[in-house]
Amino acid sequence: MKKTYPNSFKDAKNLPEIYIKEVKRTDIEMLIKIDYKAEYNGHAFNVNFPKDQTKIIIGTADAELAKENGFERSDKYYYEKLVDVRDVKLIELWQEI
Repeated sequence: MKKTYPNSFKDAKNLPEIYIKEVKRTDIEMLIKIDYKAEYNGHAFNVNFPKDQTKIIIGTADAELAKENGFERSDKYYYEKLVDVRDVKLIELWQEI
């Protein structure tokens, strides 16, 4: 079943299409949550994927690590940096839930 984004979503026409299939809980063998980290300069950082698929935003709450790697402060306790996707190694973290 195809779903639509609520009107409150910005730029909804450019977001990916969403399809949902309802299944019985007893039919599910395993649930997995997939998270991503980016390895940059030998450290693992949080990652955010903007629409431009050649760049990603990496982030950390570690002020010293952020300073060493040229991050900019984006929040009171958080730092981010826009980097080329070729400059990082993406790591998939799978967690059974």
